[in-house]
Amino acid sequence: MDRKNVLCAIIEELCRRKHLTLRDVTSRTTAQRIMQRDRQLTYTTLLKVLIQLGYTTGDYYILLHMDHPNYPNTPRRNVHEEIVQKLKNKIITIYNEKPQIKTTRTTQRILVGVFGLLTFIFFCLAFYGIISFHA
Repeated sequence: MDRKNVLCAIIEELCRRKHLTLRDVTSRTTAQRIMQRDRQLTYTTLLKVLIQLGYTTGDYYILLHMDHPNYPNTPRRNVHEEIVQKLKNKIITIYNEKPQIKTTRTTQRILVGVFGLLTFIFFCLAFYGIISFHA
């Protein structure tokens, strides 16, 4: 199994752990090539997919050279398990992150202004009797 195949398997595993499909992070053709372990895949493409998954270039180089015989304290067998173990902490932290809507201070000010304006209009209409609370 060459390095591209190992990277493809790892990318599929990371997508599965994040509850994503390959199609969520890359184009349709690239997703098909990864699933089919296409020989025409480039390392640059695989790096781009890893970056889309939230990993860094440093993680990519760790993944790429883990099976090198001179890599410290790493047997050549069970490369996939070694890599998953190496990135386990990062996977767990990303897995535990809850998706949230990021609101900036400007957005909050705009929302407060809009709701304030709506409240003001409502009370004005109620004051002039256009909106009545009586049956």
